[in-house]
Amino acid sequence: MTHKSYDHEQTDIFAFLSPDDQEILKPAVQQQHDLKNRKNKLAQSNAPVKKVTVKYENLNVNLSTCIKYDGVLTPITEYFETEEIETGIRVSDTDERRPINTEDLRLKLAEEYGEMCDSDYVTLTMPPTSNIIVPQIHGRKRGLSLEDRHGIYASLEQANLDPKYNMYVPSADGCVYHIRKGDVYTACSKAGRVPIAKQLYEGINFNKPLIPFQVLSDFISISKEFTKQKVEVYGEIFLLDGNYTLSIPPQEASNMNVLPIKNSGIADGSIKVMEIHSHHNFPAKPSAQDDESEVGTCIYTIIGKLDELFPEIKCRVHVNGNFLSVNPSKLFSSPFLQNTSSYPQVRVINSDVKHEDSQ
Repeated sequence: MTHKSYDHEQTDIFAFLSPDDQEILKPAVQQQHDLKNRKNKLAQSNAPVKKVTVKYENLNVNLSTCIKYDGVLTPITEYFETEEIETGIRVSDTDERRPINTEDLRLKLAEEYGEMCDSDYVTLTMPPTSNIIVPQIHGRKRGLSLEDRHGIYASLEQANLDPKYNMYVPSADGCVYHIRKGDVYTACSKAGRVPIAKQLYEGINFNKPLIPFQVLSDFISISKEFTKQKVEVYGEIFLLDGNYTLSIPPQEASNMNVLPIKNSGIADGSIKVMEIHSHHNFPAKPSAQDDESEVGTCIYTIIGKLDELFPEIKCRVHVNGNFLSVNPSKLFSSPFLQNTSSYPQVRVINSDVKHEDSQ
């Protein structure tokens, strides 16, 4: 039988870039990679050999067994085939099978949860009266990093210098990609989750002192006067030397919109913190015109339903083409009573919150 030979071109993680980007990046990165390899070989030649004693416990599992970790129950069928659960894992290339043990499961879990990479710090327990396996992570020695199976990188170049089995790299499309470097192939796909990263949430933190409620109250009072004519009004809030100022610049106001004619005459060095306008009797729902205009770096506030005792207040910021809502209580000080200690006649029961004065 004749075997046909094929020319084979070795690829690396830069294969996930466009050809033009590969031409630019690979030569410089290869030089850094060669230098790092020489340093690693020198360090490894002097590194002591660590002896490891391996002992794994068999798990009495079935198709109904679940793993409970971080408050989530996951069926064991998510990690093993039905045949492996019922008859055991095949040993090498023989027909012999053995039960699933704690190390088999830990390795499966480590692909999803990076903190389980180091077997010295993971214990899997299965209470005899339960069909649930509970992984536990023990405290690590200070300075000890995760096993070299997972890594988060700022760029593809960094990942190439220190490749790991699971690599997480940000992309220009705003997504994080998971690159899994296996023996036969390397795969790149959008990451569903990054197991060794902290969960972040959208939102904003106001980095300045809270705006006094009196500033907001002054604008509401002005808006209520113009609400009698059913027209909108526009204002700006500035911060200078720790003090907030409300400015009502020259403007053309009508029933459906308001147009500032020129900027407010505010002292140099002041910061425009907020643009605020009213919707008189209408809800404080941003209009298409509002979406088009409110794309700067300050905070935008709309006051609506001014015919009611307490008007409606909506605050938001514009970030990366989208609007993020902001709770007004994160921006303005409260006009209401903050201390209940003056009312001992009110006995609080069934409350999980302890008052500071009672501690």
